[in-house]
Amino acid sequence: MESELFHRKTREINNAVIWKKLKISQTKRLISSSSAMNESNRKLFFAQLKKDNPSPTTELEYNSNFELLTAVILSAQATNTSVNKATFKLYEVAKTPQEILNLGEKGLTLF
Repeated sequence: MESELFHRKTREINNAVIWKKLKISQTKRLISSSSAMNESNRKLFFAQLKKDNPSPTTELEYNSNFELLTAVILSAQATNTSVNKATFKLYEVAKTPQEILNLGEKGLTLF
């Protein structure tokens, strides 16, 4: 358990360092450009991210794109640990958007 926590914290620190290594001047140029979000600049930005961190990871637990999307949305309002606890139980009952919709608001409050 302690080893898992150590490795998770190490990944968090490594990811933070990688983000800091992004070329600040390039980022400033993209932000200050009048067409900062054009396709060419987006491709440059994502190419730089891929170069700096070719195998990004997340603490969020998921088995499908839908589960990842749900976990990311929830993580904006809660810790990754609490999201994992809630979604683990939720996905035992509902794994698709329709199944979650079928639970209704009242059914979701259980999670």
